[in-house]
Amino acid sequence: MTQRSGVLRGGVGSASPTLDGIRDDLDVRARRVVGAAMRVIVPQQGSGVGGTPFRRQPLSRPPLATVDTVVRGEHRERTPLYGVLMIIGAMVSAAIVYSLSVPAWLRLVVYVLDVPVAICGFLFTFRDLG
Repeated sequence: MTQRSGVLRGGVGSASPTLDGIRDDLDVRARRVVGAAMRVIVPQQGSGVGGTPFRRQPLSRPPLATVDTVVRGEHRERTPLYGVLMIIGAMVSAAIVYSLSVPAWLRLVVYVLDVPVAICGFLFTFRDLG
């Protein structure tokens, strides 16, 4: 038996001779490949220990491909928020231009620009209702 970092390892009485062999005989890259393969194979095939609860385990969580993860910058709740802000911005800009004494051509330009902004804001806000 050998002692490594305070834990007795190897020999016939070892708690995990397979794990010891993998740890001692394989380099880091090969261990990562074995670990990735075991994460896929063991839940599907079982660990091979006959008559124990380790035989075939149901997956406690869905496979990683179907997990709904949110990546930074991709929040579904932001689009309706942006739509509401666009509608409010169009209403506020129209109210400001209406209340101030600005030339008619500037008022017309602001109103014409506010209409598509408000329509896009409406579509962003209620996009999931269709």
